[in-house]
Formats: sequence, C-alpha cells, structure tokens
Amino acid sequence: PSNFAGDVTLIGLEATLELSGETQVWENLISGSFIIKRVPGNHHSYLRKSAPQTAQSLEGAVADALG
Repeated sequence: PSNFAGDVTLIGLEATLELSGETQVWENLISGSFIIKRVPGNHHSYLRKSAPQTAQSLEGAVADALG
C-alpha cells in the first residue's frame, strides 16, 4: 500500500490489537497523527457486548475529524 498523508484513528479491539501487529503497519504508512482508541472485547463480542463503548469511540473519532 502507498503512504497516507493524513491523520488516522484506529478503533482497535483490546483482545487482539497488540497481537495482530496492525498498529505498526499503520504507523509506517501514515505521515499524520495516529490515534488508537481501544474498545473492549474481541471480533465476535465488541458490538454485542460493548456497543455503547464502541459507539462512543466512533463518535469521538468523527467529532475529532470534523474539528
């Protein structure tokens, strides 16, 4: 993939974020700021069991992006 010249907010799952190595991949591809917002759960549970926290993270990321 090519580099991205903007800011990135990654909504990552606490259960798998560090294990997947995806944070390092993103950090190497962007030249703007890189923010990680962790949400509880794993791939199968984060929307069902942690919907309010996930929604709050998404709302915050959108609000930050819009200024």
